[in-house]
Amino acid sequence: MAGDVRSSRGLALVGDQQVDLLLGAGAGVGGFGLVLAVQPGPARRRRVRAADSARPASDRGDHRVGSGDRTEYGRLLLVQVIHEALRNEVVKLFAWLAGFGAGDWIALAAAIIAGLAWRASVRSANAAERSATTAEAALPVAQASTLAAQRSAGAAQRSATAGETSASAAETMVPLARESALAAQASADAARRAAQVAEADRADREMAQARLVEAEVQAAGEHRTSARVVVANHSAEPIFQLQVTEICGAPHRPLYPVRGGFGEPTAPVTVKGSDVVEPRIGEGRNQAGVVPAATPIVPSQYTVVVRFLDSHGLRWERHGLDTPFRIDAHGVPLGHLDPEGGAPTQA
Repeated sequence: MAGDVRSSRGLALVGDQQVDLLLGAGAGVGGFGLVLAVQPGPARRRRVRAADSARPASDRGDHRVGSGDRTEYGRLLLVQVIHEALRNEVVKLFAWLAGFGAGDWIALAAAIIAGLAWRASVRSANAAERSATTAEAALPVAQASTLAAQRSAGAAQRSATAGETSASAAETMVPLARESALAAQASADAARRAAQVAEADRADREMAQARLVEAEVQAAGEHRTSARVVVANHSAEPIFQLQVTEICGAPHRPLYPVRGGFGEPTAPVTVKGSDVVEPRIGEGRNQAGVVPAATPIVPSQYTVVVRFLDSHGLRWERHGLDTPFRIDAHGVPLGHLDPEGGAPTQA
């Protein structure tokens, strides 16, 4: 077998090329087609089989080729095995394989293992190359994602800083807002008081003349048993349509204004400035229904109610020396501010 290998060195070279092509193309039909394209002729195959049959069985395990490269020898064997199998010489193939020694099988297995290892390395290299390509393609995306994440982190940091600043500003503004609210309330109170004062001043100016009109009951006669009503206009301007509408108090000795009869308002008169008038009054029956005896008159027990127009055409009503108040043409009181108390007063 050793002499056959040396004499078939060209076949070995062809075998080496065939194996490389076979492994490169894979175990498909195309790979086998490449093997058949470079097979040796029939004469060469007969010489190889004759030389192999003439070799002693004990020497077939010795496959010294050159420096004893067992893988190269195994490739030769692999080429021959493939060739015999493709020629459908199965019986001859098995007969030929039966003459293999241990060294032949080891060389054949080494060649097969080397081919499988090479194929696996090629697949690994292709996979590594695809992984590297994928990694290179993904690198810009990863860089862009990293940059976007950094920008997002920066924006979040700026937002957090802005939020802290806003919170601090809000905390600072709370006392200011409270002070502003208190100041606004104080301003509103001051404005309300100012309005009240202004209204009181206006009302005081309006009733300036009305306050100077006084009506009272006075005692008359030697024994002060007679009564009269005196209305004095202490202002410099005249008043108009003065009437005594009622005399209140002292039920034991009632007094009434008299016009056409008892209880009717007196006839309206004009009172000049700094002038005095005495409207007509009369005495009536007491609660017992009888005319009371002539007893002394006590002026403080009576209140005289008068109505009049002042020099500005405002209509007033006054009860004794109480604060006068505005009324309409029908005698209905109008709401007003009491300049002394500041509260609305109704008759």
